[in-house]
Amino acid sequence: MPDCPIALTEADQFTLACVAARMGMDVRQAAEWLLRRRLERVARQANGRGRALYMLPRQRPPSGERT
Repeated sequence: MPDCPIALTEADQFTLACVAARMGMDVRQAAEWLLRRRLERVARQANGRGRALYMLPRQRPPSGERT
């Protein structure tokens, strides 16, 4: 993955350090892994996969009217 500098807060750095320690990676690998996971999730949501499909209740016309 190409290098792209990003500004991180202390909280972001702490989170990356925790993820890196938990996953057995260095901080750079953890940042790349988190970024890929986020991109995968956004791509899945954007194309509609994983969404619930259900029928919407039909609206009935007011009494006396016919469609």
